[in-house]
Amino acid sequence: MDRIISLEEEILQLRKTLQLKEKELQELKKKWIPLQQVNGINQPGENQEFFNAKAQFDRLPKWAIERYSRQILLPDIGVEGQQKLCSAKVLIVGAGGLGCPAAMYLAGSGVGEIGIVDYDTVDLTNIHRQVLHGETDQNMSKADSAAQALRNINSRITITPFNVQLSSSNALQITSQYDVVLDCTDNVPTRYMLNDVCVLSKLPLISGSALKMEGQITIYGYRANKNSNEKRKLEARLKSQRRYEEKKRRMTGQSYLGFRISQPDRKWIQDVPKSERKMGPPCSSNLCTKGFRDCEKFKEEKRLEIFNNFWNNLDWNNKKKYVRSLVENVPPKRRRLKHKGEVSRKGASKNYYLLLNDEKIKVCRVMFLNTLGVKETMVRTWLDNKEIPRKSKKPIKSLNVDTYIDTLPKMLPRCLYCRELTDFLYININNIKNIFQLYNQYIRDMKIKNIQPASRKTFSKVLTMKKLKIFKPKNDQDICDLVPQHNNIDTHNNIDLNEYIDEQNVHGEQIIDIPVVVDKNVAHITENVNIMTLNYYYHCTI
Repeated sequence: MDRIISLEEEILQLRKTLQLKEKELQELKKKWIPLQQVNGINQPGENQEFFNAKAQFDRLPKWAIERYSRQILLPDIGVEGQQKLCSAKVLIVGAGGLGCPAAMYLAGSGVGEIGIVDYDTVDLTNIHRQVLHGETDQNMSKADSAAQALRNINSRITITPFNVQLSSSNALQITSQYDVVLDCTDNVPTRYMLNDVCVLSKLPLISGSALKMEGQITIYGYRANKNSNEKRKLEARLKSQRRYEEKKRRMTGQSYLGFRISQPDRKWIQDVPKSERKMGPPCSSNLCTKGFRDCEKFKEEKRLEIFNNFWNNLDWNNKKKYVRSLVENVPPKRRRLKHKGEVSRKGASKNYYLLLNDEKIKVCRVMFLNTLGVKETMVRTWLDNKEIPRKSKKPIKSLNVDTYIDTLPKMLPRCLYCRELTDFLYININNIKNIFQLYNQYIRDMKIKNIQPASRKTFSKVLTMKKLKIFKPKNDQDICDLVPQHNNIDTHNNIDLNEYIDEQNVHGEQIIDIPVVVDKNVAHITENVNIMTLNYYYHCTI
């Protein structure tokens, strides 16, 4: 125990001395760098950071280094950040209470190009908060007044005023010239339009708003190299692009996954085109050369013989069987005794073999795939030959739909003409106006009896098979819900169908023999029927 305590104390002392030595080394470096600069000594290595910073300073002009020296000293900006600011292009929409201070600080920080969009003029009530405008700028365009004030702040940058109202006709043309858009407007339609424009052109949108003593700022579409969300989106786009290219190759018969479309008959077949049947290079792994596997036994002539035999002498099913016979699954080892016999979460590894004089020789995965000229995805699909059992559909237990519908009160069609032409019946329940209400009543009745109800689809199918309908009149006085012309005839009680047809024939109506479709049953009408009435009835019933 004493030995442990003494060792811990020695370690603490060594750490303290190490910290002192590091501080001393840093002080020596600080003294050594100015001496190098004076003497012209150029040594890479530990002083490389200094020379990199000097090279970056050379990229900025002298006036920029002098003007922006205070912010260049900040580690978050530095020389590289100042270069990005000098080359940046920012569009400010709105030169009011939000746009004025934003433009002032952007111009002061050295943003290379600033655009200002505003169609309004300077008013006396604006000057107290819109600090770019003065008393002499009254009745002057806000964009021109702000541009003139910004040039007085920084004459080295480019200021472009846009004295127009931003609209859907000019928004894309103006925003496409800049890298970032600042939304400093005070109306909702312009904010929505800027959002749409930035989404289409993929520009970052910085939206600010102020009301009384409160403010809010939001950044949309922030795209930085360190943004993990943007990286994920980029990876997803690349993945979808690769999938699209693979699908395109499959459609043109150039897929290596074993599934493609044949060109003449446009059918899916399992095959690899001859242009893609290529034998890969042999294995060059250090493990194989050390004797863990016997890849060296297979010379180029033997590999070519195996390749030609695989693609020329075996059909597709025998190819699968051949590959399955040469790949062996090895279950993972359980190192702890308490887990012995349990299934490991790690997948089983595989041993690959090739035939040499009818003897299985163990080789590596690369040698196996390159010799046969197949891809790993194809082998993986061939090895995974587990058949998924299909689950049979459960029969409908509620066979009470027929008996329930048979017990419902029914009635003949009220229209005499429809009675002659059709053979369906109406359900005679006053409170039921559609099939949904009837199905809900059916569910309530089944729940009272503790019986599982059938689905709505089954219920409607049974109604259709039994040729039952629900009367749906447009007006309370209607007696026919299929043909509106029948409701205008005041002769239902005195004239029969044949007399009505004769009367229509006298007035010049076209009379033909036509088949009428009623509930998917075709009934041929042999009598003369009004074509206008039948056509309307046909569309209603279908």
